[in-house]
Amino acid sequence: MQLLQHRRVMKSALDTIAAGLDTRFQQLEYLHKTFGFLLDTETLMTADAIDLDDLQRKCTDFATAFPDDVDGARLADEIQDCRILVSRRVGVDVTPLGILKFTVSFSGNDVFPHLKAGLQILLTVSISVAGCERSFSNMKLIMTYLRSTMTEGRLTNLTILSIERETVEQVDFTKLIAAVRARKVLI
Repeated sequence: MQLLQHRRVMKSALDTIAAGLDTRFQQLEYLHKTFGFLLDTETLMTADAIDLDDLQRKCTDFATAFPDDVDGARLADEIQDCRILVSRRVGVDVTPLGILKFTVSFSGNDVFPHLKAGLQILLTVSISVAGCERSFSNMKLIMTYLRSTMTEGRLTNLTILSIERETVEQVDFTKLIAAVRARKVLI
């Protein structure tokens, strides 16, 4: 019986891992589609020739994802202007962070506001599997040897409570229990 419960817990854990990986790869695909051209700043800034129509399309797609921060047409123009300046300077670091520092060196926000905003977004987007790691870390803490006989439902509920600890700490359980007791009908 206990072996069957362990198998259920393991199956549930593997399902969670698979779902986490699927979500992770979907996020990576979206990020590559949105930010891919900005990630390869070396090619973007130093290639002999770039396809201007393709660059315009990618900038428009990027601006669609962040309409309040970036104008796609202006971003494409700023990239072309920045390419000219980078080609005339020696020793410019052509990584995303290096290009951001380079754009800021020209009077801060005035010269390349859309390129600066795009690179800032790129460099601050969280690409993490922390949610999945946090789930398994909490499950390991909860699923100790002494608690190995608990049901899967209880384990799942305890894991969620552990993960959302900050929210749970804000709940006033005395009011919650009083509300539940008020709804009970005594027979």
